[in-house]
Amino acid sequence: MRSYIRIFLVNISVCFSILFLVMQTFTLCGQGWSPQNSGTTSNFRFTTFIDSTTGWAVGGLGTILKTTNGGMDWIPQNSGTVGWFSSVCFVNANTGWAAGQSGSVYKTTDGGTNWSPQSSGVSDDLWSVYFTDTNNGWAVGDTGTILHTGNGGTSWSPQSSGTMNDLLSVYFTDSQTGWTVGDNGAIIRTTNGGTTWLYSETGLWLHSVYFINNSVGWVAGDLGRILKSTSGGANWFPQVSNITDGLLDIFFIDSNTGWTVGYAGTILGTTNGGTDWLPQNSGSANALFSVYFVNGQKGWTVGDGGTILHTESGGVTSIHENNGNQPGEYALHQNYPNPFNPTTTIEFSIANLGFVSLKVYNIVGTTVAVLVSENLPAGSYKYQWDARGLASGVYICKLEVNGVIRVRKMILIR
Repeated sequence: MRSYIRIFLVNISVCFSILFLVMQTFTLCGQGWSPQNSGTTSNFRFTTFIDSTTGWAVGGLGTILKTTNGGMDWIPQNSGTVGWFSSVCFVNANTGWAAGQSGSVYKTTDGGTNWSPQSSGVSDDLWSVYFTDTNNGWAVGDTGTILHTGNGGTSWSPQSSGTMNDLLSVYFTDSQTGWTVGDNGAIIRTTNGGTTWLYSETGLWLHSVYFINNSVGWVAGDLGRILKSTSGGANWFPQVSNITDGLLDIFFIDSNTGWTVGYAGTILGTTNGGTDWLPQNSGSANALFSVYFVNGQKGWTVGDGGTILHTESGGVTSIHENNGNQPGEYALHQNYPNPFNPTTTIEFSIANLGFVSLKVYNIVGTTVAVLVSENLPAGSYKYQWDARGLASGVYICKLEVNGVIRVRKMILIR
């Protein structure tokens, strides 16, 4: 069984005294992720959805939950085991597989109402399972294990990975082209359904791999490592995450828009293919092991302690534009209520179209949230910030747009 080393996020400090002396006004705030009630404290390891309403989450003690209303309700399913699950994959509303402890693989053909064990032929822990259709699937795990089935899991056959490193994630774009990653930065790829696998090694552990087509993909792993390939995995180049927490899953919906999650509630998002990764406020300190989006706005992430988080805004702070006359100045109004616990509303206005950066800092100048980083037209805006998970104290809201900086002091009281 693998163990993860939790490395706490180190943010770039911003001098509080400088911020406080910039006596203009500014803004930000809002939480783009909200908790959903899982009804359990089991540690979740994976989540997947087939549409905007129907999805599953799996984890410890044989836990399998299903939702049919976007996560408003999560209903336990009877897996028939108390062994942990690390991965789940569905190819349609009825047919799916879950894999995990000691080589266990379970299949359902009725949306999870009933789960039946399959014989994998191995006792190694399996960390990831992926199917491209109802017949073709792969599972990977400890000591370089790669298994393949061509008949929906009725029988599983070993494939040669060429390594003894634990393999932690597998992903295929079609029945022939796939990748698996794991310990010591192992990256293994195939273009013939796994008959042969090509091995390379990059150093730090890699926990997740995701490709949007046969050429373009990303991997994520320890110490905030993110690598991107535009050559089907033949070559990789690093991207800057600006964190040192381990990243446990990565997911993209197209060549530009993606997310990665990890330890200490870390969530990063990108809208430019990973050139820039911006932190999002999860509101949780629990490790997040899996993230899944059905479009650019609606997504879920799951993790330790029964954590399930949901967003309807791509993870960024929701923005409400006030109707009325176009403002002629850049202004930030005092948040209200102030002091607050745990939510507060902040209103600001911008005179012209510009790239708006919205950040929150604590009293020593450390960034605690980056919730908006996008172009906004001239107008007046309202934000709601949910500061749950943060300690009582003074926080600074800062707006930068078109060379103008505005700051405001906010007080959180528990």
